[in-house]
Amino acid sequence: MSTKVKVNGTWKNALPQVKVSGAWKVVSQKWVKVSGAWKGLLVNVYSGVNDDTVRKINSSGNQVWSFTGYSSSVLAVAVG
Repeated sequence: MSTKVKVNGTWKNALPQVKVSGAWKVVSQKWVKVSGAWKGLLVNVYSGVNDDTVRKINSSGNQVWSFTGYSSSVLAVAVG
């Protein structure tokens, strides 16, 4: 999962940034306000695919881990 921007007609990956005390910083976590308090969001994606694998993908689009012990396609993934 990545953010894209168009530069000179070409789409490129971009990291969201905010200005803190005059310096630009890459945003490393997403936040949401719940009942008046800011809470960090979990931004991982879990995928099941036709190659008999479950994968955990982080917010940068990188695979964190995979599990390949299935004998057929993974049709659903539940995270608790």
